[in-house]
Amino acid sequence: MKKASVTRIYNSKTPKTYKNKKLNNANFGNFTHNDYQVFLHLVSKLGGVDEFGKYLQPEELEREHILSAKEFSEVFNTDLSNCYRFLHKACKKLMKTSIILEKPELSEVWEINVCSTAKYNSNQGTITIQFTDSIMPYLAQVRERFVLYNLKEIANFGSLYTTRLYELIQEFKETG
Repeated sequence: MKKASVTRIYNSKTPKTYKNKKLNNANFGNFTHNDYQVFLHLVSKLGGVDEFGKYLQPEELEREHILSAKEFSEVFNTDLSNCYRFLHKACKKLMKTSIILEKPELSEVWEINVCSTAKYNSNQGTITIQFTDSIMPYLAQVRERFVLYNLKEIANFGSLYTTRLYELIQEFKETG
């Protein structure tokens, strides 16, 4: 009989976002600044390494994640009373949104849904989303072709454009 292996996941103490560079350059349609911050916070929950320090691959990562208004408020220095509204709106937006990815090497443009389910719990002030299998390879912590940064670095940015510009700068920080 084969023993089931259990992977212990170790998360960072500070939320970090890992995204494939293709996703970093993707079109996020009509996301607002708050929608994008919620998305990034949920992406940061995917992270983790095993007990040997190896990044987990897409098939090893949990698809479903919960984000509370309190967590969001703490990371993005936002008034808690506004966070409930932000989460509720972002929950709807995430469910309706697909991301456009250009794949020039294949001469194709892909449209990928962000999540397969999204639920807002008004009693608990949380959203629960489940990322689609299609988007997971773009959110996994791969060693090459990814962008990594701490969410606290963008916490005080006032616009979506500032955040997106910062991500592009992070993409090219190795090359100067």
